[in-house]
Amino acid sequence: MTRAVETATIINGKLDAPLETVYELHEYNGRFALERTEDGQERTVDESKWSLLDWRPFPEGETWREFYTRVAAAMDGVAERHSDKELPLFCVHGGTLSNIVVWWLGIPLDVLPERTCFAAAPGSVSILNKNQYGNPLIEGLNDRAHLATLRQQEAEDDTENRTAEP
Repeated sequence: MTRAVETATIINGKLDAPLETVYELHEYNGRFALERTEDGQERTVDESKWSLLDWRPFPEGETWREFYTRVAAAMDGVAERHSDKELPLFCVHGGTLSNIVVWWLGIPLDVLPERTCFAAAPGSVSILNKNQYGNPLIEGLNDRAHLATLRQQEAEDDTENRTAEP
């Protein structure tokens, strides 16, 4: 969650808006346990005999269902604290975003595939909105076009800095 908070702080500096950290929106607890044992060894898993929704990789880990329930409850709380006219901005990791999208669309968790069904690359932007009838709408998902613009600007700045040096 540290990287998400750092990103939110940078964005918040440009927006001059209230910043709220919602701890329950942290990433899946046990995400990397799918391939490693507790002592770091490769884990062999017969995927035909388990359900990701209810599989607990380690005793202290959470199932995907518990992860979704945690994120959905946090989003319910956010929705209660903000009016429909406010536009909260979230900086979250990919698994959390997947669960936010599922929550936003009101899709029952059990009808989805066993794996994460929405991808989110680092630095991507997703826009969830409502249409004129108040129904949930996905305006953008995993958009990274702004990163190309940033890279181009950085390259131009580097060129200017090199030419300005004596």
